[in-house]
Amino acid sequence: MLGRFINDARGNIAIITALAAIPLFAVAGGAVDMAGRNSLEASLQKAVDAATLAGAAFEDDREQKIRKIVMQTLETNQSKLAGKVDTKNLDIKVNISSDGVIQVSASTTYKTTLTRVVGINGLAAKAIAEARMGQAGAEIALVLDTTGSMAGSKIATLQEAARQFVDTAFQPNSLRADSVKAAIVPYSQYVNVGTYNRNASWLDMQPSSSGGGSEHGGGNPPWSGCVGSREAPWNLTDGNLSNDIPGLPDDRVGSCPRAITPLTSDQSRLNAEFSALSASGMTYIPAGLIWGWRVLSPQAPFTEGAVSDPTSNKAISKHLVLMTDGQNTLHKPDGVPDHIPGNTSEANTVTSVLCENIKSAGITVFTVAFQVNDATTENMLRDCASNPGNYYDADNNSLLLTSFKAIADKIAVIRLAK
Repeated sequence: MLGRFINDARGNIAIITALAAIPLFAVAGGAVDMAGRNSLEASLQKAVDAATLAGAAFEDDREQKIRKIVMQTLETNQSKLAGKVDTKNLDIKVNISSDGVIQVSASTTYKTTLTRVVGINGLAAKAIAEARMGQAGAEIALVLDTTGSMAGSKIATLQEAARQFVDTAFQPNSLRADSVKAAIVPYSQYVNVGTYNRNASWLDMQPSSSGGGSEHGGGNPPWSGCVGSREAPWNLTDGNLSNDIPGLPDDRVGSCPRAITPLTSDQSRLNAEFSALSASGMTYIPAGLIWGWRVLSPQAPFTEGAVSDPTSNKAISKHLVLMTDGQNTLHKPDGVPDHIPGNTSEANTVTSVLCENIKSAGITVFTVAFQVNDATTENMLRDCASNPGNYYDADNNSLLLTSFKAIADKIAVIRLAK
């Protein structure tokens, strides 16, 4: 009987399977628990980034105040960690160096589930970020193509992309809502500076096509806010407003886009303006670029921009996002401020020179080609961007949403030192 028992092979597979199940279960469970740990770490990183930006934006460099802001930000973001970690065991460290660099780290343990069968009860999760105090602020000009070719689903997608952009750009600054500001510059063949500027000292109202009205801010002719271009070289630069900006009467414009929204931290106002955008007119990209530059400038015509001093710990980063769905179809002839059909190569040259001048002024440029099918325009936009990674080729509506989200994320990264 003993011999028959030793030689009996029945049930071997079941035994082997039972024994093998433990390491197989551990491997499968390890994959699940690692995914959970990674999700926790991603949420933790977002909280630490937000805390670091809030601390860096605070103008008072007293460590106690910085620590309070960091803790408040982490507590605000802990709802994202609900169910993933016992926040009482969250280890938060804050270090502020003598040269104004703030470093925030957070570490905790992810409580495992399946891998407990092999004795692994927890996995370490950690996040760290650095920023220099006073450099967390950002000003952004959204220069948006609202020409007639944008009608329909394209303008609706642009509106949604812009709303998602400000959601992302503003979110990490819940404790310092004024540390990020954005401006909207809708453009087609012209840009609208707002009728409230009719009597501005820098505006020179041009005569109508019938010859009437040429005084600064005169009562006639009818004007919806559109402006033309100054003569070279003043059409390529910000400032020097002794050379007036020409206001164009309605009968010389044809189609005037929605007025510029100057830099603001009011997200509700920005979203309302996005919803009000409409599509009409032809394309003159330099009009959008020059006014995107001007809304970021601290000098007139718009004065909301901060004074930028790269040597200061309180420098504000400035960004311009140029989006277009097509090539230049107009140009500015010598001697007149109007933008008319013909000689688009001149318009491309002006676009390229403006891009270089804007970058030289310390502004980071992002460009988005939205369903652009012209190689010359695509190359021009690629060269306009501050670096190749700042150029986005959005061939469809979905990619436009993705591009705007990526740019907003990148601006947040630029504001973090590490």
